Amino acid sequence: TSDKFAKSHMVGFINDTQSGLDLENELRQRSVDFWKDEIPYYGLAKLTTRIFVFGCDIKKVLDLQNKYGKV
Repeated sequence: TSDKFAKSHMVGFINDTQSGLDLENELRQRSVDFWKDEIPYYGLAKLTTRIFVFGCDIKKVLDLQNKYGKV
């Protein structure tokens, strides 16, 4: 129960700051709780941001996952 990855779905995999802000704003407008982290990815000079939503909220944001979740 303490593992937030176990109950989360990635909705965004983002390499630029503006897209990350856009996605966060969209999630807030839809009243969807989210969390994010940053990881090194495939030799990029900067970190990649991953944004996750909890549980069934993924159903509310499938359109966003298609837009922001592409690698």
